[in-house]
Amino acid sequence: MTDYGVAKIQIGKNGLSENFFSTLETYFKLHKNVKVIVLKSARENREMTREYANKILEKLGKNYTARIVGHTIAVKKWRHEKKEEERMFPRKASSTKKVVKKKVVSKKKVVKKSVAKKK
Repeated sequence: MTDYGVAKIQIGKNGLSENFFSTLETYFKLHKNVKVIVLKSARENREMTREYANKILEKLGKNYTARIVGHTIAVKKWRHEKKEEERMFPRKASSTKKVVKKKVVSKKKVVKKSVAKKK
């Protein structure tokens, strides 16, 4: 599999058809990432985009994850199977939080310190 960038495919008024899935599987032979753009004619609201993402992941299998940004679904192919909770909207959790403390030196000067705080 050679990666030639990110492939793009659109969902139109026909919705998710067999032709759409065959094209999607063909794209994944050359690419690791595919952006699926949901056109206005294929959606009524934002929940339709989420439903399309769930149906795409169900059809493709466990080696794929998806993330929704606006009305675009970014689908990624992995080498190994992903757990069910990791398949939709994977996000990295931050282990440290920055807390900004203000120290008043005088009325005119305020010094800010950022301190890393572990959870």
